[in-house]
Amino acid sequence: MHIRNEIRQHIRQFDRVGNSPAADFLFPEDFTGFSGHFRGQPVLPGVCLIEAATVMLEAWHSQDIVVHQVTGAKFTRMILPNQSIRLRCLKFACGDNGGNATVICEHDSARAAEFALDYDFTQKK
Repeated sequence: MHIRNEIRQHIRQFDRVGNSPAADFLFPEDFTGFSGHFRGQPVLPGVCLIEAATVMLEAWHSQDIVVHQVTGAKFTRMILPNQSIRLRCLKFACGDNGGNATVICEHDSARAAEFALDYDFTQKK
C-alpha cells in the first residue's frame, strides 16, 4: 500500500477554514511511517507530514496532486504515536494547473513543523 493511501485512513477531520484547507490527523502506533524511525522510540518522519499535507490538499481540490517542490521545511517538535496533529495553510493559492501552500503542523497548540509545497494537478478539472 502506498503510504499516502494509509495516511488517508488516519485523517480525523477535514475543514474549510476561510479560503484554505485544514485537517486533523492521528497516527496510531502501528502506522507504517513509524516502523524503523526509530526503533524503540517511534517518531513520525517529516516526509509523512508532507504526505499528510498532500492528502489534505487533494481533499480540498477533490483530485490528485503531485508535489514538485518542498521549500523552507522546518521540523521543530517530535510527533509520537497517538498524538493528534492539525495541519493548516498559512498561505494558499491555486490556479488551473496547480498551486502552492505554506503549511504548518501543530500539536498541543504548538508548532511542530512548517513547509511550503508547490504542486500540480495530475489532471485538469
